[in-house]
Amino acid sequence: MKALTVISRAQPFLVALLPVLLFFGGGFFVESGWQVLVLGVGAPLLFAGLIVLAVLIWLRPDRRARGGLDWADAVSWLAVTAVTLLAAFAGPFAWWRISLLALVVIVAIWAAGWRLFRESHRLVEQTKASFRGANTAGRPVDIGELTVIEIDPTDQDRPGR
Repeated sequence: MKALTVISRAQPFLVALLPVLLFFGGGFFVESGWQVLVLGVGAPLLFAGLIVLAVLIWLRPDRRARGGLDWADAVSWLAVTAVTLLAAFAGPFAWWRISLLALVVIVAIWAAGWRLFRESHRLVEQTKASFRGANTAGRPVDIGELTVIEIDPTDQDRPGR
């Protein structure tokens, strides 16, 4: 449980730190201008992707009820962190590492979105079931006598005219 707490508390710092590490760490190993351009575009995209991932995880109702991350969330954050460090510091710039980083971030966002959708769907179904339980017999409900009020559209004494 301590590992989940540590990752949960480190999440905001990782959102800010990982793109910086990618840009500056990868900048030590670049050999051409195109690689600098990829890092210059990739770092802000990584920042945006990490914000989306954090928001999708934070919005999930079961995470808020539990008060922290579960193992699937922790594994996705650890995978993104590990691949970012691999892309930034594992020697000369390699396109496959940047591509792997993009793939891991996209899969983590997709998984977090799917879990949010699934959990929200479950809560909506529970809410619908609780409303169905109020009138399970399917009989009409007597709401008493209704009074019809008729308004003459040509009446000049109406307020507002």
